[in-house]
Amino acid sequence: MGRVNKPVVIILGAFLLRYRKIYPQISQIAQIKNFLKITSVKSVKICVICGLVFLLLLGFFLLTNEEEEKERVVDAPPPQIEVAAFRLVETREGKKEWVIEAEKASQFEEKTELSRFKTEFYLGSETKSLTLSGDSGVISRGNIEAFKDVRAKALSGMEVSTPYLRWDSDSKKITTPDSAVIVDEGLIIKGKNLSLDPEKEKVEMEKVRIEIE
Repeated sequence: MGRVNKPVVIILGAFLLRYRKIYPQISQIAQIKNFLKITSVKSVKICVICGLVFLLLLGFFLLTNEEEEKERVVDAPPPQIEVAAFRLVETREGKKEWVIEAEKASQFEEKTELSRFKTEFYLGSETKSLTLSGDSGVISRGNIEAFKDVRAKALSGMEVSTPYLRWDSDSKKITTPDSAVIVDEGLIIKGKNLSLDPEKEKVEMEKVRIEIE
């Protein structure tokens, strides 16, 4: 049996002893790396799945919205009559209430839509008390709604501008929930929830601010 050099035996023994101490640490590092790899793969898969679900939901929403828009277009009935240079006089008990003139009118079953119109209110008097105009409007059961660049001017010179106004035939008042600006005798009055009585020339507003020209 050959002799084994003692220094070699000592070196091998020291190496084995050292390896036994280091091996658990190496094993733990390897496990951590494997865990991170698995976790990373899982995270990527989860992100991909979430992205696909989001795209499917977005596509479904857009498709549903498009179908609803198509249904609205299909369901909207065409006007029964369309008239250029439209003019209408409203009377009550034989007396003239108001006169409307519009560039164009579309008559539907329960309403008339107007394009670029002007209304002169007489309210039973021989002289007009108020003029109302707007880019578009709707007449329904004697009530008038005005939209876009709406202006109302009283006989006294007071002028109201607002995005929307509504004339109520029962109360004989003009109202708007939107912001409005009144110009009268050098004063600029700004506010909301305007209520105007043309016969009495009485104005009510909320959140009022007054400026002097």
